[in-house]
Amino acid sequence: MKPMNERLVHMPRSGIREIMDVVEAMSADVTRLEVGQPHFPTPDHITRAAFDAAQNGFTRYTPNHGLAEVRASIATKISHDYPALEPTADNLVLTVGGVYALALVVIAFVRPGHRIMIPDPGWPNYTLQAITANATPLYYPLHQENRFRPDIAELERLVTSDTDLLVVNSPSNPTGTVLNVDDLEALLRFAHDHDLRVVSDEVYDKVVYEGEHVPLASLDTEGRVITVNSFSKTYSMTGWRLGYLLADPRTCQELTKLSEALISCPSSVSQKAAEAAITGPQDSVADMVDYYRGNRDLAVRTLADGGARFVTPHGSFYVFIDIDGTGLDSSRFARALLEAERVAVAPGRTFGPSGSSFIRASFCTSRHEVERGVAGIVRFLTSLRSHPDRRPARGVDHRS
Repeated sequence: MKPMNERLVHMPRSGIREIMDVVEAMSADVTRLEVGQPHFPTPDHITRAAFDAAQNGFTRYTPNHGLAEVRASIATKISHDYPALEPTADNLVLTVGGVYALALVVIAFVRPGHRIMIPDPGWPNYTLQAITANATPLYYPLHQENRFRPDIAELERLVTSDTDLLVVNSPSNPTGTVLNVDDLEALLRFAHDHDLRVVSDEVYDKVVYEGEHVPLASLDTEGRVITVNSFSKTYSMTGWRLGYLLADPRTCQELTKLSEALISCPSSVSQKAAEAAITGPQDSVADMVDYYRGNRDLAVRTLADGGARFVTPHGSFYVFIDIDGTGLDSSRFARALLEAERVAVAPGRTFGPSGSSFIRASFCTSRHEVERGVAGIVRFLTSLRSHPDRRPARGVDHRS
């Protein structure tokens, strides 16, 4: 038989999923900080709307780009939350989660063999999608010393004539950085100068603790930004698999054709759940973010007291912890931590080349899990410090 596509054979797995697989094979009593699974169940009014839709037979195909009334509801909510944006239903395509929205953009705008600029550290699926599209990942570094903000001079040194797409992510997974207007305007000028399309991953736009989220598209006067968002994190709907992208109507039409070829349409029942999420009470969103803020404060206090080096996250629900000087790379550290303390974290290397000396810990789980898990990380770091060959990097950076 002819062999499988080489791109698939050589594609790495996400290190997050690898750790999850190890945890699943272990006995109980593992503190799980490796994945961004919100602690709360989907709010009741959302689940009821989906149940009612299914009970009433709303289980058939929908339009390829999603139900018009759901897209209109999302457009109205965006206009309310971000007045600088005034989308209509024609500016939206509903997708099977934010992951698929990103994949549509990569497939549509990155030509085979060309390059996609990806934040480093950044969510591992950016790299996986680039490989899927037969494109080359081009990592632009985000340095801890600069609070993981982009340095345009470095992007200028990296960009090539065959670069097609720039990925921007704020609030960030894994660093928790929230980019300000100056950061965003600089990235847009860079994209203009090099005629790049920009995909802005704003899945954590409602999970902000300091500052405010500014949609990149609200600063875009050229129509080059495509925004990706999801219901997974904001409404604790990870398993419902519904997201959307926001773009000009022509782009939406073209991406709808691609979506038809790949998935036909998003789930009818999930769309009704999303409509209830958008049009219903928003109290649960504020309550969840307040809870995550408390978890964040607990995590950073424990890490700071233990002498860990990190940058306080201002958004999302992750803290990126520096393990440089321990004598272990991120994968070995994550495995050893799991064995020694039964605490699961994501190895930083899965977020890009610069992540090898970091781990990512999620704090969107229960308060007790955060307390126990972060204490275990500190104990393990302390135990490595006591070894003469594994002295950690000095200094603590926990500035707000």
